[in-house]
Amino acid sequence: MYEPVLNATYLAFATHWGFAANPCMSRTPEHKGVVERDIGYTKHNALDGRVFESLDDGNALLRHWNKRWARNRIHGTTKCQVLKLFTEIGQPLLRLLGDKPFEYFQTGR
Repeated sequence: MYEPVLNATYLAFATHWGFAANPCMSRTPEHKGVVERDIGYTKHNALDGRVFESLDDGNALLRHWNKRWARNRIHGTTKCQVLKLFTEIGQPLLRLLGDKPFEYFQTGR
C-alpha cells in the first residue's frame, strides 16, 4: 500500500485552493501516463528544435500554437475536438479562485 508523505506547504496549498493532493509513486511512469503524455505532445509538436531568446518568446509561441493547433485538434482517445470537450465538460466543473491568495511564508521579527 502506498502512503505518501506530503510536503507540509504543498498540503496547505492544496487545502487552501480546495483540491486533493494525489501524488504518484516515484519511479512508476505508468501511474501518470496521461499527464506525461501531454508534456511529450507539447514538447514534440510545439517545441522540437526551437530555441527562444526569452521566456516571453517561448510563451508567445506556445499561446499561438495552442490557439492554432492544440485545442482545435481531434483528440486521439476521445475522438472529440479538445476545446469543445473542455468547454462543454471541463470548464463547467471549474470553480472560481478564492479571494485570498495562498501565503506560503510567514512574516516575523
